[in-house]
Amino acid sequence: MDGVRQLLRSFIYLDKVTLDDYLASLDGYIVGDEIEQNEIERSISDKYFQNDNVTNDSSRETRQKLVVPLASKFQRLYTLMEQKSLIHQLDDMNNDDYIGIKRGSIIEAQVSINLPDIIKVIEGLGNMTPYFDLLGDESPIQTDKDKELFGKIVGLGEINKNNDFSVIMKSVLEKNRKLITNLKRSNLLQELRDLQGECTILGKVQSILPKGKTHEVNFLASEIKELLEIGNRQQRRQKPKNNVPNEIMEVVKGPALLLIPLAIYR
Repeated sequence: MDGVRQLLRSFIYLDKVTLDDYLASLDGYIVGDEIEQNEIERSISDKYFQNDNVTNDSSRETRQKLVVPLASKFQRLYTLMEQKSLIHQLDDMNNDDYIGIKRGSIIEAQVSINLPDIIKVIEGLGNMTPYFDLLGDESPIQTDKDKELFGKIVGLGEINKNNDFSVIMKSVLEKNRKLITNLKRSNLLQELRDLQGECTILGKVQSILPKGKTHEVNFLASEIKELLEIGNRQQRRQKPKNNVPNEIMEVVKGPALLLIPLAIYR
């Protein structure tokens, strides 16, 4: 595997289904999560009788199942992709290369992720719920209005924990190069907060947002709309339609790439 990089990676996010699909496409098959290994052990120290003769030579077969780690599968895929020159390094591209990226291209990039405040706040409030119950009479949540509001916040947290979420990433070296991606909660291998900061992403370009075009990125699930409507009917009627707070949605201006993520790691 000369010329192929082998790195020690700590995975934060890994799409296991897509990993197997890509491996099968390039390799023609995939290795299961377990493989069986047979070993024959020969020994001359054990003596036993066979046909009235003393024999010093004996053998023993050992069977064991070995687990194939996800990191090993990923490295196999990464090696195949590099051998076929399928991986494009975003940091190595000049402006012409960046503008000329094709849909379906595999991109690896060093990026900076800043999780939206609304996701961090709701995640934190959801984790604090048991502590409010322990406070009893000392709890800051006393009135019916407080309880209604807190119930909606908890509902937001529950919805958020079970839904995919969108993230806007920026290239570490080229701040004006933006990547928009949708992450599945089930593919997180670490805590959500571990996404914050600099890391590496590998994924496939789903579409390209050209210069002058815009794309709306919603950070929370669509089900939260009713939970965020606080107030009576008259107040809700007075609210302008489609008035979405900036904390929940951000409009990204092109150029940018919409990426289907395979893995995020450090």
